[in-house]
Amino acid sequence: MFTLIFIIILSFGCTRENLASSRQQVVTSQEQSFTLKTGVYSLEGYNAGSGSVDYKGTVTIDKKGEVYGIEWRIEPLQTQIGVGILSDSILSVGYLDASGQDLGVVSYRLLGEGKLDGKWASIEGRQTGREVLTWKSE
Repeated sequence: MFTLIFIIILSFGCTRENLASSRQQVVTSQEQSFTLKTGVYSLEGYNAGSGSVDYKGTVTIDKKGEVYGIEWRIEPLQTQIGVGILSDSILSVGYLDASGQDLGVVSYRLLGEGKLDGKWASIEGRQTGREVLTWKSE
């Protein structure tokens, strides 16, 4: 299963060079219109059951057609890559840790211009965690 997801992600071409795009997509959510900005976001992450920030880093979001490429750089040395789709105000993403030891899913809800709130689950866990993304730059 790890191999299949890894091949899908590689075939998407999710590389650092491909993640430099600045395209945007408008999303309508409950009478408000938000733009899913591509580019670099700051990341604050909360492990299952935690009330304080457990990890920080950056997330880069790129768009290719109807599909999004996502790359997480979690301090100090962890990298994850993923592929996602946007439906209404939800960005759903499957991810793989670059070490090949973990994979999972995350669903981000667009809260406003440049702000996403996500709920994630790892194949290794039985609980969910949370991530907050705030847009930084293209």
